[in-house]
Amino acid sequence: MPEKDLPSFDSLDEPKAVPDHLHKAGTSTQTIDLSSLFDTNVSSSGTFDLSGVGSTSLGRLLDALPMPAILIDEGNRVVFSNHGCARLTSDYQNMSGVPFLHLVPKPSDLEKAQALADKTLALLARVFKTRKPLTAEAILEISRKRIWARLNLRAVRIGLERYVLVLIEDVTSEKRELEMNRRRDREAEELRRELETLVEMANSELTAVNVRLRNEVTEHLKTQRMLRAEKQKCEMMARQNELATAVVTPTGEFRSLDLGFQELSGYELYNVPNLTELMTGRLDDLDLRDASALVRLEVFSRMDDEGTAGAACTLTRRDAEKRDIHVRGLKLEDGNYFLTFADKDRRPTEPTE
Repeated sequence: MPEKDLPSFDSLDEPKAVPDHLHKAGTSTQTIDLSSLFDTNVSSSGTFDLSGVGSTSLGRLLDALPMPAILIDEGNRVVFSNHGCARLTSDYQNMSGVPFLHLVPKPSDLEKAQALADKTLALLARVFKTRKPLTAEAILEISRKRIWARLNLRAVRIGLERYVLVLIEDVTSEKRELEMNRRRDREAEELRRELETLVEMANSELTAVNVRLRNEVTEHLKTQRMLRAEKQKCEMMARQNELATAVVTPTGEFRSLDLGFQELSGYELYNVPNLTELMTGRLDDLDLRDASALVRLEVFSRMDDEGTAGAACTLTRRDAEKRDIHVRGLKLEDGNYFLTFADKDRRPTEPTE
């Protein structure tokens, strides 16, 4: 039997002393005297043969108990088993003469088996000596049926003979339920610890994400401030150089335009036409009627041999007035084009290296 199946007995500490007035009366207050249940003429020596106890008042009394009960003599052998023992084995009537130790399964380890035997015999000896009731729990195995039992031991006297009455309560289901509850508690505790670990990890990750997001927001705000500053500088430079500016998509749609372009074209962002409609006439040596917006934008962004970008073309204002302008383009990282527009008569001087 594995070590976990070893029975555990109650403490064998000495019980409280019997009051002095009871000692003086020569009465054992907790020993059950069953002599009166036997015919006093059966034995003049005060000893009894219990082989026929089942037919006596004592036997009928024990058989009436709603649980298994056995009598054990001072030789630690079973001398009687009641009808209730049928719950343990159908062969309960043949338990008489069986050493009580044979009802306790032995561990495979010899040292542990000896310790268990010593503990069991010590328990019986304790009841014989102190004549006080004791309760213990142990694994019992009867006819290969193993149960966890709660043993209620009580000293009894029949004439001059001493016995121990053992009431056996099968608590296997109770122990099994207790073990299941303990297992569920362990599993719940493990789950709680796992959840706590996951929560801690999630909190740590959220903290790291929050820090990263704060840093990104800070960088984004910084970039926005820099972009606004650059935009302000560009607008100031465009005003000083009498340039109009706009951002145009590869398909010719205007994404943004400044006040200079509004003054030059007469359009605002909500009503400005496509670049292909705004530019008329010829674009240097290119016939605009056959040129897509992307082709025009590429021409605007093209550098000549002297490093000068741009091209001359005609812009049709909203009021149908024609303006000869010079357009320069720069392809941005997002694929759009940044364009500057200037009247040819006011074409700004080229920047020098």
